[in-house]
Amino acid sequence: MSQPVKPDGARTEGPDPDPPASAITLSAVGGGVDGLGYVLLDSLFTAHITGNTVKTGIDIALLNLPRAFVNAFPIAIFVFGAFAGALLRNALAHRLPRPRVVVLATSVVLLAAFVAAGALLAANAPPPPGTAAFYLLATLATASMGVQNAAKPMFAGRPVRTFMTGTMTDFAESLAASTTAQGPGRRSQLHHAWLLFSVWLAYLLGGAAVGAAALRHGTAAAILPACGVALSIALELRAGRAT
Repeated sequence: MSQPVKPDGARTEGPDPDPPASAITLSAVGGGVDGLGYVLLDSLFTAHITGNTVKTGIDIALLNLPRAFVNAFPIAIFVFGAFAGALLRNALAHRLPRPRVVVLATSVVLLAAFVAAGALLAANAPPPPGTAAFYLLATLATASMGVQNAAKPMFAGRPVRTFMTGTMTDFAESLAASTTAQGPGRRSQLHHAWLLFSVWLAYLLGGAAVGAAALRHGTAAAILPACGVALSIALELRAGRAT
């Protein structure tokens, strides 16, 4: 039986039950969808809300309010997606042993809708900024990442998110701790640092792979992160059967 979860999706006690491969795959998906938005949606970040926040602030400083709206738009959509995903996760927390599977399935549906909308409305090409197709595709991609963040798989002691600042800070902390530790303690810190680095590396490679696919295949490249989330779901289900 899998470990019980609290209503907010956090672990209660005992060892980390989350499949490491699933968490790393989701990190690659986050980087991939961010790359997708940057290449196809006028340099918009669909997963990295910090970047959109800074860009919105710069637009306001330049009094470019139309552009500020474009960059602020995914912030609101991301929050809504995370809110909806958290509500869904909490509603299922006491009914299903692994409620995040349903949350991740919702993310897959949104990415599949992105692929379909891109084919129907933009012929797989980048939509002109400010058009209905642009905002629809931005909504679907960003909402899928907000929902995915609500899944909160745990890896190396922290939830896997679609932003890397906290991960790399913890990576640096583990490296620093390893310099003063000795024997098994040092090996443990280095191992922990490697795990955190692998999450960042997956994000980087996901952005590179999906970004390259987007340059060649347009909006159809969203098939790659959709398959990545589907793979993560399969790993979650396999882990559930094994426990």
